[in-house]
Amino acid sequence: LAWWEYAREAQDESRWALAAHGFRMADSLAKHAPGVRSTIQSAGSLAGLMEWTIHRDTEAIQAWRESGDRRARFWLGVALRQRGEPEGDRILREEFAERPGFDLYAVAARDTLDLPSWPGQVWASHDDTIEPELVTAVVTLAGPLALPEAAARIVTARDHGDIRLPQGPKRGIAPTSWRAIAAASYAGGDLDEATRAADRALTAAPNDTSTWSWVPWAFPPAFEREVNSAAARMGVERELLWGLVRQESRFDPRAVSRSHALGLAQLLPGTARDVARALGERLGSDTLLFEPGRALRYGAYYLRQLLDRFESVAPVALTAYNAGPGKVRADWRVLIARGGWALYCEMAANADTQDYVRRILGYRQAYRDLKPATADGP
Repeated sequence: LAWWEYAREAQDESRWALAAHGFRMADSLAKHAPGVRSTIQSAGSLAGLMEWTIHRDTEAIQAWRESGDRRARFWLGVALRQRGEPEGDRILREEFAERPGFDLYAVAARDTLDLPSWPGQVWASHDDTIEPELVTAVVTLAGPLALPEAAARIVTARDHGDIRLPQGPKRGIAPTSWRAIAAASYAGGDLDEATRAADRALTAAPNDTSTWSWVPWAFPPAFEREVNSAAARMGVERELLWGLVRQESRFDPRAVSRSHALGLAQLLPGTARDVARALGERLGSDTLLFEPGRALRYGAYYLRQLLDRFESVAPVALTAYNAGPGKVRADWRVLIARGGWALYCEMAANADTQDYVRRILGYRQAYRDLKPATADGP
């Protein structure tokens, strides 16, 4: 753990060689300490990433082959492809590009290979036949009884195998049940729980190509009129704005974070007041950020300012949106020149921000590919 923290600090300070050494040491020692293995399971792949950043390609490839996690396999594919080795294209195609979903690596692999994603089919909602009692309970609690939080707790308890509940066919909830829960949540107008259940339906069957037909259910064109208006007025790509809002609030207009960020775009009150002044508007109360139109307008304006500040590079602007402009790496241009936006996402600010940026870029691509039809056009 000490080597892991040392390597993380060196990475944040762009001391790549020291970071590579620290990650290698952490990975080596963790093999003899199963209790901490899960905490630093990506140490080997990160060691390779540090080596690759400073053009030690041979060392990086060796580290990725030994590690074998998802990150390692993706970057191994990238490195081998750059060397002209057919194995690189095969890895990127079979393990990432052809599998359903829009995580960072799948999106980057399709971009690299110039491959399409969603084939165009949409799953038709139907009743769940595996755990109909669970779905019925969720629908009843969230609908007629108006207890959506209780419904969410029941789903979580069942997913974790709570012994107080009747046990299903396995510890986790089946993909078909997640789909039914998502459909029921959409019917009840709960986009937060609907998208959470839709995400779980996708991850519960990651290798099932039929899951592609379920993908559109995970990316609703929510608040389309307000999104289209804010995006057009502020000059922001609407798919990027949709992705940001899906990550920030999951389309809950009354969302409040632990840091007291409010509304669909999760702006802090101080930032929102600055935006209001810039737009010549009055923000008399923080609760006005619960208005979808205002929240999206302010969020789009703030995102536009960050895009302008960081040369319209979306991953960097998203880093600033999440962690603050002061947390953007000074060497972000170097990272993008070396490995594109995917490499930058691996290095952004901190682990939470890295995950944040990865997710939004994946969501943006999903909305680009799905091209949802809305009230204001395609």
